[in-house]
This record gives sequence, C-alpha cells and structure tokens, in this order.
Amino acid sequence: MTQKAVILAAGNSRRMLPVSLEIPKPLLTLGDQTLIDLTMKRLKYLAFVDTLYASVGYQQEKVSGHFIKIAKALNLKYGVFTDETLPGTSYWLFRNKDCFLNGPLSGDALWVSTIDNAVDVDFKEVREDFERQNKPACMLVSVPSELRVDHGDFFVCDKSYKVIKMLDLSENPAEKLSENIFLSSGLQIINPIKILQLVRGNSYNNFRDLWEFLYKKGEVYISKTTPNQWGKIDRIEDWMREKELCKNGKSPFIIRGVE
Repeated sequence: MTQKAVILAAGNSRRMLPVSLEIPKPLLTLGDQTLIDLTMKRLKYLAFVDTLYASVGYQQEKVSGHFIKIAKALNLKYGVFTDETLPGTSYWLFRNKDCFLNGPLSGDALWVSTIDNAVDVDFKEVREDFERQNKPACMLVSVPSELRVDHGDFFVCDKSYKVIKMLDLSENPAEKLSENIFLSSGLQIINPIKILQLVRGNSYNNFRDLWEFLYKKGEVYISKTTPNQWGKIDRIEDWMREKELCKNGKSPFIIRGVE
C-alpha cells in the first residue's frame, strides 16, 4: 500500500527567538540530526511513506534545500509547497487541489506531521483505526493522558471517538484532563478527497479552522491508538531539554534502530 505524507515546516518560530533568526526550527539539531531529518525518517521507516512533501515558508530556501537533500538520500519521491507569506498550516491543501485529486498525493489517506512533535506510535494501527471509521476527513493522533500538557489543540469526543467539540484555547487547563478530552499530538491522517468535497470550493488556511468546520460535519475522529512516547519542542527551553535527553538516549525524538 502506497503511503504519502506532508510535513508542516513553514512557521516563523517566534517562540524560538532569538535562535530562529539564524536557524529556522526545522533545522534545529538534536545530536547530529535536524528536526526535519528526524520527522522524515520516522515517516519513512515507521509509516513506510514513499512520497513526501514539505510545506515551507520562513527561510524557505534553507529549509527546502535541506529537505530535498534528505529526501534524495532516503530515496523518497518528494515535492515542496512554498509560500513566504506564511498563510497558515493547511493552505497548501486548497491551493494545490490537482495534486490531491489527480497528482502525486492523490488518494483517500495522507499523513500530516509537524516537525516539532515526536510521535512514537504504531502507524499501522492508526491506519487501521482510520479505515474502521470509513476514512473520515480527518483522524488525529492524541497525546497519552499521562503526557498531556496544558496548552495545545484539545478536543471533546463521544464514545465512538468522534469529535463533538473543540475547546477554546482560553479554557481552564484543569478542565482538559477529563477522560473524554484529547490533546492533538501533531500527527494526523486526512482524507484529502473527502475534505475537498465537503468544503465545496471554500478554503481554510489553518488546520484549527478546518477542524472546526469538519467536526461540525461529523468528520473528525481521534485514533484509539496513542503514542508510546511523545515530545514537543515549542520553546528554547524545550529544545535544551531534548538535547540533554538525546545525550542519554532518552529523548522521544530518537528513532530506535534508525541511524
């Protein structure tokens, strides 16, 4: 089965200032590998992706050049979506419709991953969850309850793991610990064909806006499969922590058995 993916690597990394003035977040290193290297290898060797695109914007020449070099080294089919105006996280889906309807990313299943989250999950099981739910417009992989933080994208689900509400970012973090509330891990699998059919010509620049539209259509689910490990680099102190964990072989960003 062909596996395809898009990496989100376009942000301007404001929370990483002043480091990000010189080094965009995708090119920050853990050990001798960059965040985008690690994301690409996770998708290649654990999700068995063979076609990989990157959405780039901030310092796009640096990021896209490095992405292409690694894609070639990993023997991946690749492509780049570029917009230096940084329109959002999901703009590429609507500006490149032919790519998803008849082109190299066509199909009803597409992995979408951030570069600043480490999601050590069984991709095969997530894919099976996706298929059991009849390939909805979107299925999110959530953070295990014991690893949740108090900021991010939170969702309320019913017993079938269908999203019935998105929590506002300003809501009380303590309320986000309920067993039917889930935090997105930064990894999702989407059905581009279904999304493009549902939006009927409209477009959404950010995934948060797209999720809000889709869940009201009953088309956003949470996977029952959760990561064994999860990590996030949101600020400089997170990066420093993961660098130290990497030295001890304990960072979730490390992919076991992969150089």
